[in-house]
Amino acid sequence: MNELYESNVKKAVDNNIAWCQLVSAAHGKESFTTDKVWGLRAVAPPYYPELITSSRVTIEEDIVEFLKLDHVGSIKDSYATLHLEPFGFQMLFEAEWIYSPSVSEKETGPYEWKLVRTKEEFERWTKETGLENSIPTSLLGGPEMRMYFLNCPNGCAGFIANKAADVVGISNVFSRGMDEINLWRTIPHVVSKEYPGVHMVGYEHGDLLSAARSSGWTSMGALRVWIKSR
Repeated sequence: MNELYESNVKKAVDNNIAWCQLVSAAHGKESFTTDKVWGLRAVAPPYYPELITSSRVTIEEDIVEFLKLDHVGSIKDSYATLHLEPFGFQMLFEAEWIYSPSVSEKETGPYEWKLVRTKEEFERWTKETGLENSIPTSLLGGPEMRMYFLNCPNGCAGFIANKAADVVGISNVFSRGMDEINLWRTIPHVVSKEYPGVHMVGYEHGDLLSAARSSGWTSMGALRVWIKSR
């Protein structure tokens, strides 16, 4: 496997773990880390996992002791290598890690993106995405996160950027009336203004993945999210 490619996947995984830890800590959740897994000692915030594998060589035996814990209901299988059905889990979805280099041209298109700075702007952003109970207000204005919002003629759009592991992670991308391919084409320009020279990573599936790839983002490999079977 290409060394640069593998390095970018690892950065994407580590960046995502850093983001999940940041959100979880803001909820007062205690975390732990081993050489092959990151996890929480309590139920995760809404839409976040209790366990994330952090190494390509993680196998089922490395996490089996954690699977027995009552609070573990969701697992992010960062390299799509695990088979967790025998442990009472089912795959929720498969996604792909994606990558974009930093851009030198800072044009952002016909719309003016803005950083979310006030509590009112934050509340509107989280309401648009259904994340009112997921992302705490205490993260607003912190050094680790930038939350972007765009009013456009037919609706709105937004995303979160977090800098960790020498990359900027892009997450919680949404669009209400803005063409999604144009949205993903715009994101590197917006982020490069704030973080010049820093590459971008993230993961998506479904229509947003198709839009990201059509706009020039590169797929780097699969991941899976598992949930405990009901």
